[in-house]
Amino acid sequence: MRDIVKSLAFFRLPVVRSAAHSRQPLSRVLGLRPPTISAGLKRAICAMALAVPCAFIATAISDSGSTPDFVRYAVSPGLVLAAQVVHMETSPDAGFAQVFAQIMSEYATVMLVAFFVDLILFGLFIFGTLTTLSALTDEGHSDS
Repeated sequence: MRDIVKSLAFFRLPVVRSAAHSRQPLSRVLGLRPPTISAGLKRAICAMALAVPCAFIATAISDSGSTPDFVRYAVSPGLVLAAQVVHMETSPDAGFAQVFAQIMSEYATVMLVAFFVDLILFGLFIFGTLTTLSALTDEGHSDS
């Protein structure tokens, strides 16, 4: 190993340290900037983070049997769409266990579709609200 190092000794170059770059991070020396998240992406992330619990609550309210229909459909519009899209049919020749399993499977499909539709609707509503509030606060700051 030493022989290799000695034979390559003529390739050694003097170490020149630049005072300006010696103690700065490499990303700054190379001119790289840290990734930034735009305001629109931040609003979208916040909207989705807030929409998930709202969709869970709306689905839970729509799943309750004691909730009146007008409240159920107003709180969870996804349930109306899911009830129209997913067709619940049972075969007359099936036994009780098969019919029960089929009904539970279709019910799970309806509630899953309702949850995702509610998630999208609440996400869009919250994103629109955050965008409007952001525009109003920016307008308020530019007037001062």
